[in-house]
Order: sequence, then C-alpha cells, then structure tokens
Amino acid sequence: MNLPAWMPVSGLLMLTHTIRLLVVLPFVVTSAFAAIIQGTVRDTARQPIAGVSTVAACDGKWNSTDQVPERAVDDGDISRFGAIDPSDGGTSHRYSAAGDWQRSGDNTLTKASAYGIGYGLNLFSNFTYYLDNPVNGDQFEQADRRIVAGGRTTHRWFSSLFGRQSENVAGIEVRHDDIGNIDLYHTHQRQRLETIRRLRFRATF
Repeated sequence: MNLPAWMPVSGLLMLTHTIRLLVVLPFVVTSAFAAIIQGTVRDTARQPIAGVSTVAACDGKWNSTDQVPERAVDDGDISRFGAIDPSDGGTSHRYSAAGDWQRSGDNTLTKASAYGIGYGLNLFSNFTYYLDNPVNGDQFEQADRRIVAGGRTTHRWFSSLFGRQSENVAGIEVRHDDIGNIDLYHTHQRQRLETIRRLRFRATF
C-alpha cells in the first residue's frame, strides 16, 4: 500500500490473516492445516523520523499417506489410497518480527533495522514400517527448533574533500543463530520411545 507523500498519516496499521484447510482426495488420511497472520505498522508523519514494524505468524499441521507396499493393497489390507501408518505427518510454526527506523538531516541519513525469527518443525516418517522393530514399528521424528536474530545500523553523510563532493557510509551488522535442537527420535504414533541423536548449534557473526 503506497501513500502520497503529502498525506499526514501518523500511524498506519495493516493486519491480514489467512486460514487454509487442504484435504487431498482421494487419499484416506492426507490433510493439511495452515494459519497465517501478518501485520504492519508504519509511522510516516514524524519527519525527519520514520519507522516500519512488521510481525508475522504461521502455524501448520498435516497428516501424510507416504508410500504403501503393493502387497498390502493386493491382499486387501488397505485400499489403494490408504495408509499403513496414519500418524505420519507433522507440525510446524514460524514467527517473525522486524523493524526499520530512519532519521534524515540536511546532509545525513541514519538507518537502523532489527529482526527476530522463531522456527519449529516436528516431522514424523515411517519408510520401513515394521522391518527393524516388529513391536513398535520404525516411525521416527525429526525435531528442529531455531531462533535467528540480528540487526544493522548505518550512518551516511555527505562532505567535501579537496573541493570534491564525497559520500561516506559507516555501519555495523550482526546476526545470531541459535539452533536449540536438531534431534532424531524413534517414535510410535508420534510418541517418543528413544533418542537416536541430539545436536546443538550456536553462532554469532
């Protein structure tokens, strides 16, 4: 949404949301659900200061059929569009917030921005069903949790050097990645039975 430069708006709030339900036919258990919310606040009237803030959130969950053995269909254990393990699927979310700020002078322009992102995934899969574990099955969960945050600031100014106009820029930028867990679990109907692997990662640059 673009506003004319002359319009005296001190604050503008835009909020949008989307809810989607997807059912893939003719598969028996395949379905997906997603909810998306976005909002933006703009402050454009307090010149020479201006700012923009944005938030977004997305949540989703689904069930998936995955591949099925042909013999199970031939024997009549499941239909052609059925599932051996109907608990396969997952959940995921992503939340984010960001802000931009700037201030201008006669020969200067200062800008600052910051952002934060939170992400999560729990993915349940079962490719071999009961091959390795005839009792509880071979379903496994991939779990991922991570946070990314960062910011940037710059200062731009114009000056004269030896009779020539020059443009100068100085600034700093930083980002931090915190991956709280990259885990792998043996599960049964989405219930954790044992931990196969757990990893952590953190970095700032």
